[in-house]
Amino acid sequence: MNTAFLLVGSNIDPVQNTQKARTLLESMVQIEKTSRTWEIPSIGSPGPNFINFAVQIRTSLTSSELKDKVISPIEQSLKRVRSSDKNAPRTIDID
Repeated sequence: MNTAFLLVGSNIDPVQNTQKARTLLESMVQIEKTSRTWEIPSIGSPGPNFINFAVQIRTSLTSSELKDKVISPIEQSLKRVRSSDKNAPRTIDID
C-alpha cells in the first residue's frame, strides 16, 4: 500500500464542493487523516476565496493511476473546467 497526501480546494460553492469531493474520495480510497479546513484569498485572478483541506490516504494505486482513476473522475464529476488561466476560479482542485 502507498501513502499519498492530497490537497483539495474550491472557490466556486467551496463548502459544498469540498464536502462532495471528500465524500467521493472516501468512496474510492482509504482516508487516514483529514486536516482542518482553511480559507485563503484567490491569488493571480479575481475571484472568491478558496476553501482548502488536506487528506492523507492509503491506496494500492500508483501516482499515475491515482490521477487517472480517482482525481480526474472526481474533478470531472464536480464539473471542473480547465482554462489557459491556471488561477481561474474552479469548482474543485485536487493535487
